Amino acid sequence: PGCRLQGRAMDADEEHFEVQKCLASASLINSNLSICSTSKCFSHKRKVVVKTSGKKAVLYKELATVCVLKHVELFQTVLIVCTENGDVCIYGKDHKKGIHSHRKTGTSGSGEKATLTSCASDGSETLFVGSNSGILVYSVTEKEMKLKYTIPSKTMITALALANKRLYAGDANGGVSVYKQNNEGVYGRYLTIEGKGYPCNCMDLLKGEANSLVCGMDDGKIDIVDLKSNSVAVSITGHSAPVTAISAHPEKARFATVSEDTFVNVWELKGEEVSVVQSTSITKKLGTGIKYCQGAKLLAVTFFDDSSIYFLTTM
Repeated sequence: PGCRLQGRAMDADEEHFEVQKCLASASLINSNLSICSTSKCFSHKRKVVVKTSGKKAVLYKELATVCVLKHVELFQTVLIVCTENGDVCIYGKDHKKGIHSHRKTGTSGSGEKATLTSCASDGSETLFVGSNSGILVYSVTEKEMKLKYTIPSKTMITALALANKRLYAGDANGGVSVYKQNNEGVYGRYLTIEGKGYPCNCMDLLKGEANSLVCGMDDGKIDIVDLKSNSVAVSITGHSAPVTAISAHPEKARFATVSEDTFVNVWELKGEEVSVVQSTSITKKLGTGIKYCQGAKLLAVTFFDDSSIYFLTTM
């Protein structure tokens, strides 16, 4: 339904990353694409590919396979890269400058690896990292990075978002937990919306008056949580395979999703009604990342085992 998106991979001198030149294509991890004002990044195994305006793509190699890649606001815009060996790395937004790093081992202290899955920030000095044992809470300034405390969870945390001093966490059972600060500024669990057994792969907050959290599930469903009532207001089957990434429109009550079913969909929320505004499948490959960019005039999309970032015009 609706009009189809117009998609293309940009020319090599613009945004197309040739496999022969960068030797990397998108990994099959959720939300593996991140964009800031000066660069576009995606991950492949141990590599992070960075494209800045007017320059060729640059490939950076990490110490282990990348499992989290995201730009966040702390003391400045930074790029968070988490890897399978438990490293939480903070780089400048174009990855050129390493600022801080911390290695998190398992909860037993025996050297067991921690599984890192997602991240979010408060826009100031606090970084949250989701893991198999809970949420790691870091204090980050220009001078240092310090693990303050861990919010324990019996279920792996798989997605994070923060709004109005409330932290939202999706888990491997599809549940969404809400965390609030106490008088000492420490986050603790406030309530949990129970899941249905399928992991929550990704989430994003709708802007404007929608006051909703959109969650992409491993069974292809999209759950929309009303943040006033802290309950699932709408649940629809959005894709025929796992939803791997979500990007909320910066102004409207719209959001875009990409899935392992290869489809890119743009949705609009009106009250408790969700409708498809645009939909397309531009490749046979599995979708892995999606981001609004250029004032929401374009959607950037990545696909598994594909060295291109596709740019789709939106309505």
